Amino acid sequence: MEWLPALKEYEFAAGYCVEYYDDPAEYEKGTLDENYYCEIWIPVKKK
Repeated sequence: MEWLPALKEYEFAAGYCVEYYDDPAEYEKGTLDENYYCEIWIPVKKK
């Protein structure tokens, strides 16, 4: 819900990001379906 640059007490941590994309074939309108989603996990640490 919030983007990292707006959060003053956190910064990017060393590491990698994890991305998850749900299978568009499982949704009536594919990636345009309102229920389709993806997740991107980025490691952060407190400053």
